[in-house]
Amino acid sequence: MTKVEQRRSRSITALCSLLGYSRQAYYQHKKQIEKESLQYGIMIDEVLEIRKTQKRLGCRKLIHKLEPFMAQHQIVIGRDAFFLVDTDAFREPNRFILPPLGLSA
Repeated sequence: MTKVEQRRSRSITALCSLLGYSRQAYYQHKKQIEKESLQYGIMIDEVLEIRKTQKRLGCRKLIHKLEPFMAQHQIVIGRDAFFLVDTDAFREPNRFILPPLGLSA
């Protein structure tokens, strides 16, 4: 039996007990991650759709425009978390971003 086969043969129960988590906690966390991933995917698609017509719309105004959509899909996300989701897919490719104030070049 190779090392790869040995790694695959471990059960979730054994791994959870090794890490100090219950199986229930493992599966709840897995379900939560899948749910968030699906919600973020839906939200990103809607943001890209909005950005087709309004390319330079800022995050705060974008959140305001997304409020009815998020309520309809039962997505709850705060401003700070939305800024973290605001990846390069949301931004205009050649947009000039100013460096933070107080740093000298």
